[in-house]
Amino acid sequence: MTRTCVLMLSFACTVLWTHPSAADGALAVGLPKDVAKQGFAYGYSNNYSAKDAGDAAIKQCIKSGVSAPQALQLCK
Repeated sequence: MTRTCVLMLSFACTVLWTHPSAADGALAVGLPKDVAKQGFAYGYSNNYSAKDAGDAAIKQCIKSGVSAPQALQLCK
């Protein structure tokens, strides 16, 4: 009986503790016409609100340090 109660309590805490939809993430990519020659840039973010996730991903893409200036300008 005690073991069953502990298992039920553990399961209930696990289900109630997690909030999978509480945060968003985003991916930003800069792709020039000739990726093989010019390279690409990317940035990502997670654990933000929907709007902040996109902004953070674009900022990271622009600051990615890639030696392809055209790719950095195309981050979206």
